[in-house]
Amino acid sequence: MKKLVALLLAFSSIFTCFSACGESESSCKHTYEYNCNEGAHQKSYTCSCSITEEPEIHIDSDYNDVCDVCGYHFIMVDPPMNHFLRNQAGCEWMNEITDEDVAEIKIITETVGVAPGTFKDIATTIDEDVIARIFEAYYWMDTAPISREEGQIDGGGAVTVKFILKNGYVKKLFVNNGNYCDTNGEYFELLYIPKFEETENYVSSYGFINNKEMGALWSRDTNGGESQFICEIPMDELEFAELTDEIVLEEKEITHYIESEIGKLYFLSEMYFYIEGMVEGNSWNEIKSIYYQLHGKNLDELIAEYTIILEE
Repeated sequence: MKKLVALLLAFSSIFTCFSACGESESSCKHTYEYNCNEGAHQKSYTCSCSITEEPEIHIDSDYNDVCDVCGYHFIMVDPPMNHFLRNQAGCEWMNEITDEDVAEIKIITETVGVAPGTFKDIATTIDEDVIARIFEAYYWMDTAPISREEGQIDGGGAVTVKFILKNGYVKKLFVNNGNYCDTNGEYFELLYIPKFEETENYVSSYGFINNKEMGALWSRDTNGGESQFICEIPMDELEFAELTDEIVLEEKEITHYIESEIGKLYFLSEMYFYIEGMVEGNSWNEIKSIYYQLHGKNLDELIAEYTIILEE
């Protein structure tokens, strides 16, 4: 029996010696190669030893773009370059203020290349939460450089965003067909155009598209005397909405009028006016003028402001 046990032990030893590379794994001079990718390397043994090791992260202590362990050459890819709108020429002011400096935001949307007198849409908010969202959207707005040929588009639509600061200054951003032209004449395409959401707190009104900036304001003598010139008013200052209240204005006399390239605007008070030739109705006895109400500054406030400028 003892001889049988000894024989079995001897046979087991011989089998172990020849089971892996002709010798035990502990004494084997292992051979291996590395399987590599951009992030890690892993030993793959080429001898017969059944050894499995976990992947290891590359080490590049000398920053030569080669792994110190496996010799893997990293494929260097240039990081994406951001072209934030706030860093483009003419928009640097975004880096100098915060949303807390902004008292009001106006977003003006218009069609490009249409006749003077066409209405443009104006949306205005003084809501602090809305101001913060819009300012942040433009602050983090990324753009893509484009050629001048791509940026110079005829027709289409344009958006002007006015950031009216609490100190009275106004910062403007003009985007034509989704493209911004910086003060160096270079063009950048915006990813999108942030606007007010329907559920947010803002006021809608109209303005005039015009080629000539100023309009001449006259007072009208209700006793039949000559009209008196008062001052010139920027047409962009006129923000208005169609009057829907049940107010009878047909019998009111004209107190002032503005002469402009779009025709005459007749004022019946400091708030209400109608536009020469702009009427509604299907038959001659139903035709009547369309009345509008000023938003923001009324006529008296505009007269006070621009009369002072004229005197200066």
